[in-house]
Amino acid sequence: MLGRTLGHYHIVETIGAGGMGVAYLARDERLNRNVVLKVLPPEVGSDQTARARLVREAQMASALNHPYICTIYEVGEENGFVFIAMEHIEGRTLAAPHSPMGPQDVIRYGCQIAEALEHAHTRGIIHRDLKGTNVMLTSEGRVKVLDFGLAKRLRAGELAENAPTETFVDKDQAAGTLAYMAPEVLSGNPADERTDIWALGVMLYEMTAGQRPFPDGTPYQLTSSILRDDPQPLPPAAPSGLATVIVRCLRKEPNQRYQHAGEVRAALEGVQAGSAALTPSLRETLVGQHRLIWIAIALALVLLVAASLYWFLPTRTPIRSIAILPFRGGSGDIEYLTDGLTDSLIDSVSRLPNVKVISRTSVYHYKGQEVDPHRVGQELDVGAVLTGQVAFHGDSVSVSVELVKASDNTHLWGKQYTRKLSAVAAIESEISQEIGDHLRLHLSGAQRRRLGTPPTEDSEAYRLFLQGMYYIFELTPEALETGRQYCEEAKANDPTFVLAYACLSNYYMQRVDDGSLPAREAFPKAKALVDQALSIDPEFGPGHTELGFIFMYGDWNLPEAERQFKTSIELTPNWVQAHRGYSICLRAMGRADEAVAADKEARELDPRSVEGATSLGWTFYYAHRYPEAIGEFQTSLAMNPNLPGPQQGIAYSYLQRGMEKETIEAFQKFITTSGNAELASEMGQAYARSGFRMAMRKFWQTALAIDLESARRGETSPFIIAGLYSLLGNKDQALSWLEKAYTDHSSKMLDLKVDPDFDNLREDPRFVELVQRVGLP
Repeated sequence: MLGRTLGHYHIVETIGAGGMGVAYLARDERLNRNVVLKVLPPEVGSDQTARARLVREAQMASALNHPYICTIYEVGEENGFVFIAMEHIEGRTLAAPHSPMGPQDVIRYGCQIAEALEHAHTRGIIHRDLKGTNVMLTSEGRVKVLDFGLAKRLRAGELAENAPTETFVDKDQAAGTLAYMAPEVLSGNPADERTDIWALGVMLYEMTAGQRPFPDGTPYQLTSSILRDDPQPLPPAAPSGLATVIVRCLRKEPNQRYQHAGEVRAALEGVQAGSAALTPSLRETLVGQHRLIWIAIALALVLLVAASLYWFLPTRTPIRSIAILPFRGGSGDIEYLTDGLTDSLIDSVSRLPNVKVISRTSVYHYKGQEVDPHRVGQELDVGAVLTGQVAFHGDSVSVSVELVKASDNTHLWGKQYTRKLSAVAAIESEISQEIGDHLRLHLSGAQRRRLGTPPTEDSEAYRLFLQGMYYIFELTPEALETGRQYCEEAKANDPTFVLAYACLSNYYMQRVDDGSLPAREAFPKAKALVDQALSIDPEFGPGHTELGFIFMYGDWNLPEAERQFKTSIELTPNWVQAHRGYSICLRAMGRADEAVAADKEARELDPRSVEGATSLGWTFYYAHRYPEAIGEFQTSLAMNPNLPGPQQGIAYSYLQRGMEKETIEAFQKFITTSGNAELASEMGQAYARSGFRMAMRKFWQTALAIDLESARRGETSPFIIAGLYSLLGNKDQALSWLEKAYTDHSSKMLDLKVDPDFDNLREDPRFVELVQRVGLP
């Protein structure tokens, strides 16, 4: 095989061989990196059923992504060979025999292996062949567990009589290496999480004692010993706390062991942090000794505890930014739950002070994708990434979450919650509280209570709310109406449920935004709902944001709108819409630099959002900072090149800078994207034939004719038509249409002071008086 290429992997040298095939060092020619290529034995390749099962289950194992697990890159077939490409790790294995390790190392490596197991078990994958040769130790002191989820799928012949440590796999049942196999597996029962915990106990024993807990012999002798005998006593120097953990891992009855790998990790961490962790049992060795020896021992203990705290306790530096990615597992009728949990967590954690929480728009970019937290952390500029998965079991729901440090993919915390479906609101609150703790934010009692308080005690109201928001976020007229009905039912079930009021208020604001409901009808209804919500919870930040928009667009009351936006930002500093609304308010008041700063805050919380980049682009445009506006519009187009809004922004920015050729080309792209390629062509011809001014005039005249027809159907704001008349130099018509926009209470009137389209009207007394009537300073 040396020198051959399988897929895009060029085989360099043989690393080893065994029952699971031959392992080669190979070069990934596509990504220019070293990998380990495991080529499976011919009998696997020729067995179609075994091969299909292997490929399917290895693909499942490849979904594991954890710093203590060797990554599987690919499972492939070529020319009859079945191969697995995986991460190449430099280091040594933890294989026995070896000298006893210090308790610090045993605990450190044990915690890491337990974390790896915990990560896999929550995803329904067990190892079944955990042993020293399947755990690498890197030069940085980090373990890497190999062959996760693969051992049980590979059949490699019978166990040799004189080789009790060989891997073997029965066709349907037993899997593993005899010295590490749990009693229940040897008795013919299926393996589960506790089987891996037994194997971890064997490894902890090996690292502590330098030998295995049951003496080697023939396979029959070893099997008999595992089934009937107690482990050999640990050395007297073994710390008592560590010995207790090992003994419990090696209980014969699975129900008497730790039930989850996370419990083993927690127990080891508890030993690690306490003085008992590194202290041998003293009862037998110190009775009757001289009093001075006791004093010396006490001093030694103090030093030992201090050393353990120095080496083991993590640095409590807070992590100040997080992305909560869309939970996986939802489809069809239950997608409302996965999306709802994600949204609720984002909203809840957004209340935390001094921590950046990425907005819904940006994190949903990753929905349905396999993600690398390190890459996500770089793309969103966050310190931690939370992932989650939801599964249903009858009337119960299982929610698994994992919090990862983005800089190095270190596991910070993880847990699986299995509750009745009615307890979803309580699960969300518990997760929120755990996030605050494991980001090391040192929360006050009030902050912890707020995070830990479910939004409602009525489980049915919470379910209805989640469904309502799911439909409202779809934004279609039919979905909006369905969402409203669900939220009405949620409010009826629990009249104190603040989020139900917010859901309904959001419905009316969306109806205004899509033009399906007049602002004068919708805003009073939205305001009544928000007022009710704030009477229940005056510190409900999103409610103050809604009030800010209502005062700004509904009443043109900019000072009160500013006060509401600032209150919202103070209460919920990560609420993107609060920052964006505040920016629009500041922009309308002519406070350009403050508006840009506010929109930049929103952009930082929403880095993958086209809407966010486009919004900041227009804020720069109205601040007359055209080069920066062009940059943001180009960022929007990089995310979605077919959006007319950013293309229009670039075109108008070029126009204000006097860049004639670039302006024509940008307008042609904008017009083509808007669906009028013929007009774009005519504009180019006019530019070539008559020059820039005539080409722009023809464009504005054609656009005006189209918009006048659209305005007759109520589809175009009078403000747009006023702008076109102003650009064409017809001041009287421009002012007349601005009066129509004023009468219609158009939200676009708030840009009257800053829109460059009206620069030629600024000195007209009628325009000045109109600005005053709108309430612009």
